[in-house]
Amino acid sequence: MIPASQTQDEAIQNFRHIVTSFDSKTARVEITPKNFSAILESLLPYFDSTLEKQFEVVHGFFRSITYWNKRHIPLLSEDPSELDRVYFGAGYFEGLKTETRDDFIKSVQQYEIIETDKSKFYAHYDRAIDAVDPDYRANNGIYFTNEYLARLAITLSERYLGSISDKYIVFDPACGSGNLVTSWNHHLDLRHKVVSEISPILLKAFELRFQGKSSERKRGFTIIPKTSSGEGLNFVNQDAASYLEKINKELKDSGHKLNKPLAIVCNPPIEIKRILKTISTNMTLT
Repeated sequence: MIPASQTQDEAIQNFRHIVTSFDSKTARVEITPKNFSAILESLLPYFDSTLEKQFEVVHGFFRSITYWNKRHIPLLSEDPSELDRVYFGAGYFEGLKTETRDDFIKSVQQYEIIETDKSKFYAHYDRAIDAVDPDYRANNGIYFTNEYLARLAITLSERYLGSISDKYIVFDPACGSGNLVTSWNHHLDLRHKVVSEISPILLKAFELRFQGKSSERKRGFTIIPKTSSGEGLNFVNQDAASYLEKINKELKDSGHKLNKPLAIVCNPPIEIKRILKTISTNMTLT
């Protein structure tokens, strides 16, 4: 459509200017929630072949999601202890094979992230996992809750429990990428949350998701067990007393205590009976 202020000849001239000024060397492909998993898969050859290092392509993506644009040039680390890293602003990829870092930089400069709502990428975290290992979720019993189903679940919880931000400590024992527990941010000031995960690889993704959420820290507290030990808060192979002791320790380390009932949120395919048997006291199931 030609603007009313332009003649047809002027519009054609402007179009020619756009086409002739297009520089394929600086043009980039936009990374979107629909294509990002395919792009991550194309980057896997630059990383060490172990599964843990392969997953660093996913963690690096979510670390760098805010900085992957033309304003931030990917740079090699000058620290001798970080020879496997490439930085994007404050974000970085690690686990790279040192001999492929230069080619990795050339490859990632073909792309940029324009999407401002980064939660859209986390909502499709299952695609990122499948890009690394299509069998990983099936082999580990991982089921993600769709973002829209997550919002519906929270709406139903409100209907029966009302606002739970002051009444309960909300606990997600198998958080995945966090769609369920983060859905409360849309319309509730949910202050007290404890997040756990069977797989430390997935818990690491959730940590990254919450690093930039300063509003969470201002409004209250979120307990996210550290993954440096590779343990997380695994509820599968321990008794209720031991599990609650670990939760209490996480709360105590942050200056809090388990002085309210637990409201447990979980995806139905999770083994609910096992969770109920493990955490048998002081709780409310949503």
